[in-house]
Amino acid sequence: MHGEFYRDLIGDTVRIAFLLQAMRFVVALAIAAVLASAVAATKPTSVLDDDAPLDAIPSNGAYVPQTGQQLLWLATAAYCTNTSSIVSWTCNACQQFGTFQVTGLMSDILTETFGFVGYYIPGGGGGVPVLTVVFRGTVPTDIANWIINLDAQSKTVPFPPHPSVNVHAGFWTAYSRLRSDLITGLQNAMTATNGRAVSLITVGHSLGGALSTLAALDLKLTPAVDHLPESIPPASNLSVGVWTYGSPRVGDSAFSELFTASVNVSWRHTHANDVVPHLPLESMGFTHVPIEVYWNEPFNSFTICNQTMSGEQSNCADGALLPISVNDHLHYFGVCRLFVVRVFSGSHFFVFGGVSCLMSDRYRFVL
Repeated sequence: MHGEFYRDLIGDTVRIAFLLQAMRFVVALAIAAVLASAVAATKPTSVLDDDAPLDAIPSNGAYVPQTGQQLLWLATAAYCTNTSSIVSWTCNACQQFGTFQVTGLMSDILTETFGFVGYYIPGGGGGVPVLTVVFRGTVPTDIANWIINLDAQSKTVPFPPHPSVNVHAGFWTAYSRLRSDLITGLQNAMTATNGRAVSLITVGHSLGGALSTLAALDLKLTPAVDHLPESIPPASNLSVGVWTYGSPRVGDSAFSELFTASVNVSWRHTHANDVVPHLPLESMGFTHVPIEVYWNEPFNSFTICNQTMSGEQSNCADGALLPISVNDHLHYFGVCRLFVVRVFSGSHFFVFGGVSCLMSDRYRFVL
C-alpha cells in the first residue's frame, strides 16, 4: 500500500518537474548557444582540482574526490552517441579523462544498453594498467519514464553465482545480455596488457551504476575469462572495485552483504536530493551496497556513510527530506548534459528539450 502511494507520488512529481523545466527551456535555449562555450571553459566551483592527474589506483583506504571526479568522465564518455569517437577515444569526455585504450564495446538493442571495456595506466608511462569496464546510464530521452517505472518493475531473481541472494530482475537481464561482449573485451584487455594488471574497476552513472555493481560481483565470484595464456591470471584473482554515480538499489540485504564481503573497493556517489538512489524502495526489500559518498548540492562538501553492513544511514542520502530531484541526478561533479525528454502522462506524450542543470558558472556542459 505504502509502496504504491510512493510510486504514484514519485511519478507525479517527476512529470511535474519535467514540465516545469520545459517552461524554463525556451529562455534557457536562447542563451545556451551564447554561453555554452564559456560555461564549458569554466571550472566548477568545488573542492576539486579539474587538472589533478589520475595517478593512484582507486582505494577504499581513503576517499579521493579527484579520483571520483576523474572516473566520472569515463561514465560520461559512455553517453557519447558516436561510438567511433569512443573507440578512437576522441570524444569530449574521453579527452577530459586522458589516455585510455578501448578493447571492446558492449551493446544490446533489446535493452538499449551500452558500454565499453579497456584499460588505462595511472600516471602514464610504464605503470601498472587498470582494467576498466564502463556502462552507460539510461538513455536521456527515456529517463523520466525509466524513473517512473523503476518501482513498478522491481521484481527480483536469484543471483546465479549465489541463488540465495536476490537482485533486480531487469538489471540482471540487462547485464546478462551484455556479459558476452564484456568477457570478449576483457579478454582483449588482459591479453593487450600481458597479464600485468592487478586491478579491475567498473564504472557507471544511473542504470550504468547498477550494471557496474552486478558486473563487479559477478567477475569477482566467477572465473568468467577463459582461453587466456597460463601466464595471465583470471579476473577473479584481480582486486575488483566499483565507482558509481546516482545508482539505484540493486539487490536485497543478502546481496549487499555478499558484495561487501567480496568486492575490494566500492565508492557509491549520491548527490543531494537525487531521486534515483531512493529506488527501488527499501520497503520492497532492496538495500544499497556500501560505501556511500553523499555530496551536497553545490558539490563542495561530502559525507561518507555505509562503512559497515548496518544499512543506509540518515546522515547521507537516506536522510534527505525531499529526494525527488531529477536535476540532481543528471549532474555530478558539475558535469551537465543537454538532453531531450519524452514524458508520458495519461494518453499524451510531452516532448521537449531541456538543460540538465541550472545555467550556472559552476557547471560545465557535455554536448
